[in-house]
This record gives sequence, structure tokens and C-alpha cells, in this order.
Amino acid sequence: APANFGELAAGQLGVLFRTFTADVQANPTDPEKLHALRIAAKRLRYAIEIFAPCFPPAMKETVYPEVERVQELLGEVQD
Repeated sequence: APANFGELAAGQLGVLFRTFTADVQANPTDPEKLHALRIAAKRLRYAIEIFAPCFPPAMKETVYPEVERVQELLGEVQD
């Protein structure tokens, strides 16, 4: 078990980043897999919102907006 909130944050974000990265690298083209990628981006984005105070400001200022942008683009593709 994590010793503190920071360790929990690092572990959870690590898993979510790896999942998202693997989903992106799979280069999905069918709607179902694109939707799954959007969900992975959404989970990562919300986790960043929760855990951002545990990391340097760049996490919220740089990484978060990019994940949000990807999620929005995937939503547009799906629509």
C-alpha cells in the first residue's frame, strides 16, 4: 500500500499514462477503439486534476491541457 497520497498519485498516474500511451501507440482506427482511447484520456485527465498538487506545476499547466485537447479531438472524431 502507498505510504502517502503522493505515492498513491505516482502509482495511479503511472498506470493511467502507460495505458493511454499503449492505446495511442496501437493507432486505433475503428470507432470502438477510438472511443476506448477517449475514455482512457478522460480517466487520465481526471486523475491529473485530483493528483496535480502532488506534482510540479508543469503537470497541470502543460500535460493536462494536452490530454484535454486529445480528448476533445477524439470527441470531435466520434461525433
